[in-house]
Amino acid sequence: MRKQLVRDYKQGLTGAPFGPHTAEERAAMNKAIERPTSKEAPIELEAYALYTAFLRGGTCLRGGGQVAARIAASWQIVSEVNGCMKVHTPTNESADSVTFAAGPRWTPRAPHRVSPFAQLPLRGDND
Repeated sequence: MRKQLVRDYKQGLTGAPFGPHTAEERAAMNKAIERPTSKEAPIELEAYALYTAFLRGGTCLRGGGQVAARIAASWQIVSEVNGCMKVHTPTNESADSVTFAAGPRWTPRAPHRVSPFAQLPLRGDND
């Protein structure tokens, strides 16, 4: 099979059977491999759960999540939802709450290992 492939290559019937042989073919292959990749995450996801006990009785089961989508190298759009379900209250009252937030986030050092950020969320809640 190898002899047939080499014969077809020498006659010009096929391309190089075992990899790039000319300098142009090797340069094109290396150029395709050496594409720089972006280190900024296109989407960031975060979720958490928390249990809180109050001094005067009652507990709160909390949870929430946040998603950030990158729109430029240093800018993201952030959306967040948090909630608390209060249980075992002393007077059997309902005290559930949900908080929503969305806004821009600026991250000047996004591709670095440690990256400070500033964000301006607009919040709303539903008690």
